Amino acid sequence: MDKKKIIPWALYDFANSSYTTIVITTIFSIYFVRNIASNFENPTFIWTLIISSSYLFVCLISPFIGRLSDTVVQKKKLLFLVTFFCSSCTALLYFSKDSLFIALIFLFFSNIFYSVGENINSSFLSQISAKSKVGKVSGVGWGIGYFGGICSLIIALLIIRVIESNSSIGHLSIPIIMIFTGIFYFVFSLPIFIFFKEAFEFDNSPKKLSVLEVVINLKKYRDIFMFIFLLQSAVNSFVVLSSIYSSFVMGFNLNEIIILIIVVNFFSAFGAFYFGRLMDNFGAFNTFRLLIVLWMIVTILILLNNSKIIFWILGCLVGLLIGGVFSNIRALIVKISHEKISGEFYGYWGLLTKLASIFGPLLYGLANYMSDGNHKISLLVISFFFPLGLIFLIKSKTKIA
Repeated sequence: MDKKKIIPWALYDFANSSYTTIVITTIFSIYFVRNIASNFENPTFIWTLIISSSYLFVCLISPFIGRLSDTVVQKKKLLFLVTFFCSSCTALLYFSKDSLFIALIFLFFSNIFYSVGENINSSFLSQISAKSKVGKVSGVGWGIGYFGGICSLIIALLIIRVIESNSSIGHLSIPIIMIFTGIFYFVFSLPIFIFFKEAFEFDNSPKKLSVLEVVINLKKYRDIFMFIFLLQSAVNSFVVLSSIYSSFVMGFNLNEIIILIIVVNFFSAFGAFYFGRLMDNFGAFNTFRLLIVLWMIVTILILLNNSKIIFWILGCLVGLLIGGVFSNIRALIVKISHEKISGEFYGYWGLLTKLASIFGPLLYGLANYMSDGNHKISLLVISFFFPLGLIFLIKSKTKIA
């Protein structure tokens, strides 16, 4: 475990969490629906369509970009390029106030560059940690990432309050926050480019990844990959739709939802730390089995609950489990891959996680439509991913162990 590399590597998680927290989850997503696309019939559908389209594009390119980072160019150089383009596109969302088309273009490309950067940065995990400590190290990075999301969101809310107190520029508060987010992302990502030294020389001989190879590898690891896909589909649905569930079922207002997101992120950080260490000491298979059982229990309690106070408590528990799942799945990729093909395998990870980001929320939305807007039935449908994931986890026990 190389402690000198862990800090700059983890700071990249701190940096890029500002994008997902501010742009995808809270401030800009609300601004997009309420302001940019408000004149259209279904602005929420437009938002989900552009986000899903960008995820689908990432699914198609992730394994090939991963192989490229392993064999053709240094990963750090490629990471710098996608980071620069993501932070630039994010800052350029300032001009989304003038045009829906501009918003869609920069949102689409910023999310693609963010996702590719996340894959590449995660692939460094095999260089900075022994397999016996990979859960702890991944947990440190993921936990610091959650704190990055919290810090950036709090600063953004303070900036919005200051700007909106000035009547002449109050209408520019959210566009200005997009510039802030782009700068925050780029500045806090700089340590990995300045201080992080890659561990080995890259093979510069051309070794392009074919579609056939992708299919073969997906089939070879199908049980593990199906487990990852199903678990991510369920957990991503909680992340993406928690604000909607909180609003429509529990009656939370906007301020309560933002506070809830901050609290959940705080507990997610501790979940990443705790379950990462548990994975190293208790084993990947046992830790994931525990996580799935806990998810099923908490989901049942959420479905039975109608109390706001209890929902706050359950939200904290969900946060712990979200951090544990996301951090440990990233660490799991190190355990099933080799260092020199880590980029390729994190490409598969990117494919699976982004596909899950489309499939889980889409199924929730379909169940919600078919049940006439019943969010509890929608959540019940999503909850079946947990036992299905457990089945594939058991089938892949030998490879994970």
